Amino acid sequence: MGGVARGFGWGLHLLGSLRLVAPDGREAPIGSKVAATLLGYVALRQTPVPRTTIQEMLWPESDGDRQAQNYRRALSNLRQFFEQNGSELVLDSSPTSIALIPGTLRVDAHDFRDAARAALDHRSISELTTAADLYTGALWQDGPEEWVLAARQELEELYAQVIGDLTIRLADSGELREAVRVARTAVTKAPLREDVHADLIRAYARAGMPSEALKQFEVLEAMLDEHWGEAPSVMSLTALDCEPSKAVRSATIETAPASPRLSHVRRSADDAMDAALRVGEGVIVIQGPRQVGKSTMLARALRMASEEGALPVLSDFQAHEAALLADTEKFCRAVATLFVQQVGAEIALETGWNDWVGPNANLDAVVKTALESTDRRVIWAIDELDQLLGLQTGNDFLGLVRSWHNRRALEPEGPWSRLTVLIAHTGEIEALISDPRQSPFDVGVVIDVEDLAREQVGELNETMGSPVTPGELDAIFEQTQGHPYVTRRVLETAGKLGFESAMRLLEKLVTAATRPPEGWGRRGVPRERHNLIGLERPFVGRVKEREALSAAVCGERSRLVTLLGFGGMGKSTLANVVAWDSLPAFDEGVWWAECESSRTAEQALAAMAAALGEPLVEGSVDLLAEAIGRRHLLLVLDCCEGLAGELGFVARLVRACPHLHVLATSRRTLDLPGEHVYELEGLDQIASRGGLSDAEQLFVDAAIAADPEFDVEAHRKTVTRIVRRLEGIPLALILAASRLRHMGLEDVDGRLEKGQLATVRAPSGKGRHSSLHQIVASTLALVELEDQKMASRVAVFQGGFRLDDAQSVLGDSRDTLDQLSRLRDCSLLLAETRVSGLWYRQLDSVREFLREVTPPEELLPWRAGHARHYAGLALDVRSLHERSEDSTVAEILAVSGGNLRTGLVFAIETGDDRLIRDYAFGLSRAFVEAGLLQDLATLAVPALEAATRLGDDALRFEILGLLGIAARRSGHADLAMERWRERADAARDADNPTIEADALGDAIDLAIELGRMETARELLDRLRPIVPRSTDPEAEVWAGLFEARCLLGEGRAEEALAAALVVQARQKDPAHEAYVLRTVASIAREAGDGTVSHRMAQRLLMRALDGGQIPRAAAAVLELATTAEAFGDLDRARQAVTALLALPRRNGPSVYERARELAAALGVKKRPPLRANVFLDLARALVSPQTADTPAGP
Repeated sequence: MGGVARGFGWGLHLLGSLRLVAPDGREAPIGSKVAATLLGYVALRQTPVPRTTIQEMLWPESDGDRQAQNYRRALSNLRQFFEQNGSELVLDSSPTSIALIPGTLRVDAHDFRDAARAALDHRSISELTTAADLYTGALWQDGPEEWVLAARQELEELYAQVIGDLTIRLADSGELREAVRVARTAVTKAPLREDVHADLIRAYARAGMPSEALKQFEVLEAMLDEHWGEAPSVMSLTALDCEPSKAVRSATIETAPASPRLSHVRRSADDAMDAALRVGEGVIVIQGPRQVGKSTMLARALRMASEEGALPVLSDFQAHEAALLADTEKFCRAVATLFVQQVGAEIALETGWNDWVGPNANLDAVVKTALESTDRRVIWAIDELDQLLGLQTGNDFLGLVRSWHNRRALEPEGPWSRLTVLIAHTGEIEALISDPRQSPFDVGVVIDVEDLAREQVGELNETMGSPVTPGELDAIFEQTQGHPYVTRRVLETAGKLGFESAMRLLEKLVTAATRPPEGWGRRGVPRERHNLIGLERPFVGRVKEREALSAAVCGERSRLVTLLGFGGMGKSTLANVVAWDSLPAFDEGVWWAECESSRTAEQALAAMAAALGEPLVEGSVDLLAEAIGRRHLLLVLDCCEGLAGELGFVARLVRACPHLHVLATSRRTLDLPGEHVYELEGLDQIASRGGLSDAEQLFVDAAIAADPEFDVEAHRKTVTRIVRRLEGIPLALILAASRLRHMGLEDVDGRLEKGQLATVRAPSGKGRHSSLHQIVASTLALVELEDQKMASRVAVFQGGFRLDDAQSVLGDSRDTLDQLSRLRDCSLLLAETRVSGLWYRQLDSVREFLREVTPPEELLPWRAGHARHYAGLALDVRSLHERSEDSTVAEILAVSGGNLRTGLVFAIETGDDRLIRDYAFGLSRAFVEAGLLQDLATLAVPALEAATRLGDDALRFEILGLLGIAARRSGHADLAMERWRERADAARDADNPTIEADALGDAIDLAIELGRMETARELLDRLRPIVPRSTDPEAEVWAGLFEARCLLGEGRAEEALAAALVVQARQKDPAHEAYVLRTVASIAREAGDGTVSHRMAQRLLMRALDGGQIPRAAAAVLELATTAEAFGDLDRARQAVTALLALPRRNGPSVYERARELAAALGVKKRPPLRANVFLDLARALVSPQTADTPAGP
């Protein structure tokens, strides 16, 4: 089954093509491709995936509502598919995310990854073989490329490492034919990896099959040339030169014919290298353009070292993924691992690596220990050093190389005296290391590899069998100028296909390799690969944004990406970091063009040309396009907001240059064909457990820079408030922190609380980003006057709003939509796609600035319209609450709470009693249920005053009752009692017995709970004569229950139980049945009657399950558990508690806490899966026929 074992449930094949395997072993195709893609992606991720991410990736062209509809349809298709196959859905979907349910689906990609990592740790042949067999092909070959590329490369890299280790260990143990078989299979699974081909070449060579090794080398050379335009690296050349293993040396070994590709012509560089090796130089640098023979020289040096008894070591940085090269920890571990393996030292890196000292110190220690483990000289060849160009990894590693060289002088007899490092690289030395003092290039021997002279080309022609005449050779040399790789290819082609075919090939090769446009370095590579600068301060956060933007910039989906965001969001900083990250991905480098001062197309073009080192001439768009041509480079255009309508030529450049990628930063969209916009918002303000959020970390770093004595722990809460008030805007955080040079943190916080944005400015007050005021003002200047007025009107909203909200408040016309769109395009509005559609939001800093500069009278009509609109929403909240649509109410309060409160404040400020009544009637009960008691307090006094002026008794009764509930929940029992008595008296004065009875009931319930039995009796005596006049049909039931509870509180348990059973028999209203049953069960338990208590709890549970009411079912199961535990039936108590432990906390928070207490008391440690459907299944088992009527105790 290719790695997906039976007995695990469902199996998903992602290696190769996506296939789903049922538990019985048959393949089960999913009819819907979209549904299959959804399943594959979620299974691949292994962690919960946000729904919005899935929707945007699957349906990028659809709006939010359509995306949500398509998502639900795909999920429904998957659910139906699994149900039709007799199984439940293997995905767990919540309103915000979707994840694979653990233990339901076995994924072959995960099996391989786990097996490969374990095998590479243990390095046994059996484990390596198992891992190799699990890899059945490249990950999800027909899947969405942009989704799986990184994971595909990761698994392919793991597979290549497994094959490399396995073939070497097989050959070392004498299993040479098996090593060849494994390597052959690997080439079919990973045909485009040079390292896998090299493994097969090495296996052939060690098995005494040099002709097969040479043939495989030719296959590799053809593949590299076709797909990458490259020649084999030193890794493959070294593999070809491997000596046969001892097991075959004594046998007759086939003799391979001389390879024309390996025919060697000595140059002065060869003599210089041989001389440096003979005298034992510490560092030998071989430099020159690509494909001039540097790798061949390294391979020859290693072969010579081996022949002379030295240990050859090879590090080919081209074989490593870009992500590994950019990560210092991973890079150092990889280099150390390969060095130790090739030296043959017995060093356990997994235990010897010290995390406290850093990766560079660890690598230094490992190399020293490996050198001390042998008396032999070590020749360490490092190829493709340019892969480290622009990376901190490169700076660190080259600094180590220099350090090793210097230690030779300090320890003449030490291990460093036996180490020679050979480095091959392309390009300028200065581009490889930022600090010349750390460079090894000025302490070692530097050898320049030049092209072949005419005489040497003639010698090469002779060694290859003279495929061309001297005259033809002159024509070839005139075109190639002696470039080794091109010359060798042409001569080889001439020998096979004749001179004319060779010249046709030469025409293509010369265009690509030897005739660069003016202004570029030799062979089409810029003289330096970037003009980037470092950051002023450490980069904080933006992990997801950095990853997503890097993927967008380096991907092929859109080669024109705009990073859009409000001023101060950190667009330039993030673009700079992404540019550095992307440097290894672009062969011809990354180039930064500053466009802040540009206002015309000509000025922008001049900035771009200057960045690329091109002379600017009139009409040079076409010349620039010609210069860039097919070269693979990234051009970063910073601060493009002043170039609206002027950058059409950029899209033209992208179309003309198939490998040009452009990243622009701007406060407004560029409106170019093919433009992909990535919107940037504030830093993450949610802290991880025990740590600082990204926004807090940036503020703290800036605060310490301003005040080195700043104590974050002493001011943690204040820091959190400040970063939230500033919405995580990086520049705002830095500017606010800089004020600590002149004022205290509490002063900064207090000024921000009062909306004093002037606090957020640089002390000097100079520069384009000197203050938030200046940023907002300059951004507003990007739009027309009418749009500026619309921005001011939008400032009446507090938080998110939808288009229909805006049209209701600001005017229902197409102009409103157009203006909102233009404000969004200029970062004066943010937008977020949710399930309910597109939501707009204005940054607090923008809104506060607009409110400051706009005369209040101009905003008055818009504020009034806003208050009326959200009063309607408040009344909708009341209707939803009465229909028990609590989740919808919670969502409205979460997303529109700011606007509801703003509308209420306006109603209070203007004294509009009817508007206050609408807000109070709509929101007061929702505030209490949501625990928003401070909001209720703000609303209560104006609402009571408005009710008095309007003569609205119903509103007055409601507010007084809710104030009592709020007081009780916040622990103010006396205040609660006072409010309910006040409500009862007001109802009596208004001759409303129903409300009076309700208020008295609340007061009695509290008095009984507090044990104030005299107060309870007094209130109960007042209640009894009112009950017959109440319109509440259950009033008599409540009075009866209060009587029973009073009796229980007075120590008359048997009388209490008898009274409670009478009430339970008379109770008819299903809405109150649950409370009655729970009360009777509790009284029976206190009275010592386990049978009655158990029966009531059973009945309560059955009613709840029949109605699908999870909270009531949880309360019933808790009653069962409590009763069973009280009467000594511990097995049943544990069964009930286990059911409760499957209940997600949101479905019953109070029950959840009590269940945990019981679990600890009863010793219940095993937790079931935390899902509501699991809880319901376990709860149903509690009312099975075998247990439904069985008493819980004696």
